[in-house]
Amino acid sequence: MSDGRTEFYKTQKVPPSTFVAEFELEVPVSLNIVFETLGGKPYHLTLKPGRKPHGMQSLLFGRSRDAEWFRQIFAYLAKLQIANKAPRRSNLIWQYNVKSLSVLLNLLLVRLMEEEPAASRQLAQNLLFVHLHPLQFIKNLPNVKEVFLVGAPLLIAIYSTLKHEIDQVSVRALANALKEEQRRLISFSLSSMDLDNTSSDLEEYLSVHSRRYQIAFFLLCDLFSVNPTLITPASLRFMVLLGSYLETEAVICRDIAYAGTEKGLNSYQFWLRINKKTHSPQATEEFMNYTKKLSQENKDKLIADCTSVPFFDLPTFIQESSEVVQQYYNIMEIMIRAYL
Repeated sequence: MSDGRTEFYKTQKVPPSTFVAEFELEVPVSLNIVFETLGGKPYHLTLKPGRKPHGMQSLLFGRSRDAEWFRQIFAYLAKLQIANKAPRRSNLIWQYNVKSLSVLLNLLLVRLMEEEPAASRQLAQNLLFVHLHPLQFIKNLPNVKEVFLVGAPLLIAIYSTLKHEIDQVSVRALANALKEEQRRLISFSLSSMDLDNTSSDLEEYLSVHSRRYQIAFFLLCDLFSVNPTLITPASLRFMVLLGSYLETEAVICRDIAYAGTEKGLNSYQFWLRINKKTHSPQATEEFMNYTKKLSQENKDKLIADCTSVPFFDLPTFIQESSEVVQQYYNIMEIMIRAYL
């Protein structure tokens, strides 16, 4: 039992549902989650190599989101790990479990928002405000889709499991930073629902739109491999800023490449609209020049602030990551099409 509610499930008339995820990365990832069954029958979902998702699982996590998809995602994200001057500690299993839980959580939340926007907004708010009974409101909802009845309790269970894993971190400042970053990811998912209508400028738009790539969360997880004495409030802040910088770079590359080819959020299309421009080679060049200026300003701030992370080789990281970021929109397109 992953979410610590064994006694609760023993009292239920309908058996609990389950979700099992097993796939190979640098280390084996194995997640076993039991969650409440709200409908008349339990679901048993499996994410393993060689198994394609069945109907409900594809509705919850996106079409063809199988173990191979996760392997590809993490293969690219692994290229953006911390360039660490100090020796790494061996705790990759914890890191990949936590990263996988966060990806699953964010993927599932956005999928539920696609299916049941109002109910999903309430569910996410209940998570953020630590509601004692986050699923109770569902009983009063008329005509809720089955995918939400399955996905909502699964979301709660994944979130509970993720918090439990993070609580194992002995460096409390790092644990708190991870929890806060995950809460920000949920909050930004909520904000993204109305982003095209609420943003006043491109910087504000990018600050929300880019966070769905959760690179900052991954970099914080990588700090678990660093000597605890080197983890300070300043280094935590730096990693969040670095992650935000890379997220913005990735989303700009991706949005330029896929502008006009799909529905959904796109920073380039948003910029065209607020500046009353139409898509053209000249407009694309102007957008790229504008965002390059923003990028350079953010990079200069990072370089000026890198003294707060003596274990981190920022020049090496930026050099290695720049090529990855330019290629990054390819794998991010896979994630976007899965509604992450």
